[in-house]
Amino acid sequence: MAGFLGHVARETDAALERGEVLAPDELAVAALVEDEAVRLEERMATLAGRLRRGAAEFAARPGEEALVAALHGQAANAGAARATVQAFTASVRRYRASAGSAPPAGAAGTGHAGNALNYLIALTSLAIC
Repeated sequence: MAGFLGHVARETDAALERGEVLAPDELAVAALVEDEAVRLEERMATLAGRLRRGAAEFAARPGEEALVAALHGQAANAGAARATVQAFTASVRRYRASAGSAPPAGAAGTGHAGNALNYLIALTSLAIC
């Protein structure tokens, strides 16, 4: 999922650079995507914290070094996933902010259709995480 979110964030930023802004239907979907992304950020932070606490708990027990290392590794993975989601959320926020600064580019051209589809897929992906 991190690769896909990175792709959508890059496409969103590229659309901004081309001067595209969200159509009203995309703005509504982007708001939902942003809300789900924020919830996922919170879940990743919670997960990383639980994994770190678990590692600390087992660190005091002899013979649990492999488990502690695995828990730390998974906490780092959760932290990296959270960073990816944060970058994605920031991209969506920039794109949403552009909606008020200019009229929509063209009449829902290919860029708009592609962005709407990417956001719908991202929303579905975030909701099932």
